[in-house]
Amino acid sequence: MRNIIIFIKCLVLMASFEMKAQSEDKELVINRLYGTSTALPFLNYTPHNCFDKNPGTMWRTQTGSGPEEGLMISFENSSYISKVEIIDGNGIKIRYFDIYIDGMLSQGGNYLRQNVKNLFIKASRHFNTQQLGGNDDYILHFSTNDFLSISEIRFYDESKNEYKVILPDLRRAILSASSSLSPEVAYGVDNLVDKKVENAWAESASGLGINETLDFHFDSEVEIDEIRVWNGYQRSKKHFSANGRVKKVAVSIDGETSDTYFLDSDLYGMQSIKLRRNLIGKNVNIQILEASKGNSYDDLVISELQFLKNGKSYEVETSHEEERVKSNKRLENEVLKQVLDRNINFSTRAIEKEGTTTNTISSYNSILLRSNNTFVMYNRTTEEFEDDIEEYYDENLSEMIADGNWELKSLSDDEVKIRVFGKVFSAANNSQIYKGGDNQRNLRIIQDIVIISKDEMKGSRLVKKFKL
Repeated sequence: MRNIIIFIKCLVLMASFEMKAQSEDKELVINRLYGTSTALPFLNYTPHNCFDKNPGTMWRTQTGSGPEEGLMISFENSSYISKVEIIDGNGIKIRYFDIYIDGMLSQGGNYLRQNVKNLFIKASRHFNTQQLGGNDDYILHFSTNDFLSISEIRFYDESKNEYKVILPDLRRAILSASSSLSPEVAYGVDNLVDKKVENAWAESASGLGINETLDFHFDSEVEIDEIRVWNGYQRSKKHFSANGRVKKVAVSIDGETSDTYFLDSDLYGMQSIKLRRNLIGKNVNIQILEASKGNSYDDLVISELQFLKNGKSYEVETSHEEERVKSNKRLENEVLKQVLDRNINFSTRAIEKEGTTTNTISSYNSILLRSNNTFVMYNRTTEEFEDDIEEYYDENLSEMIADGNWELKSLSDDEVKIRVFGKVFSAANNSQIYKGGDNQRNLRIIQDIVIISKDEMKGSRLVKKFKL
């Protein structure tokens, strides 16, 4: 009898271990998370609020900004997600969202039903908008007093059980570099932790940047056993080969003796430095010891750095972006105010009929200048064919998306001049637009000078004319 009881206890214990293992298998680890627009103060409206199980906290955009805004989520490992639920700040499930899975638009809406590494959840252009104009030429107006908010995001596994989401460890820090190229928005040290590998820090000293230093001053103690590096300028392979890359660094914390590590200066993409000993402290110093020269420039560039402990990343929050937003919002310029954090758009439709075939061409164009000095621009064209006799129907879709940064060039009461610079994707069927990692499909690098007046906004090369 005693042996039977012991056997039953063993079975119960094994079952509990198995249930625990199954529970642990239902974790989703996020290693990069950012919102395209975040209201002030940033820490009150951080995207982390979407996973805290508290309906009273939320991520929200700047006031006046909603359509085409969203959250980029990168997971540590590719995991099967059956569906995602998105709850707004009022506790209501949100409609009018586009979900991109590893760069591809989800055809099943909230039902993903596949392995996912990168996810972009974006409010569609119709989100809380009012159509102004006729059926053939119109704009979609989003109220200047409205905003996009998300209080909860829930992921479900193949058994329809909700995943436990493990977030990066959010830490405040002050970053400094021995030198940086101008302008700061393009090459400043904060680009190392902005979670966007297409942005970068570049040093401005003479030569290859040997002995240049990077300092991270955390407001609380961290423990680090791994550093991930996106070496060189990861905006494109052309940028990568054109600029200098790191070959050897010295890493130390709180003034202790440093250890040296080698990097592959020819590796495009992420590489990992496994530290020989854990670094524990508040002040991390990285010194450049060796570098490879670029094909075109001597400037040494690093696109992104990420600190980790046991596979969990630290998300570094600095005050520079928040200060930049405040500075732009303090500009008492009515011309700039009418476009800042606003989706400026227009749509057209033309119908051509030849015999029994009807051809309908629809175009949607928009640009969004954010107060954090980023921008995004869309040009979508659909072409539909319908035959009255054969009941033949077809649709072609092309899409161009440009995103990057903007800087102010001149400011007056009547006119504002800015420079936009970044990358352009040309894609069919919405593919490969929001991949969240290295993406070279149909990519090219652009810059344009945009003139904004009280009546219109137009560029000299890429940006179309928008009536205001």
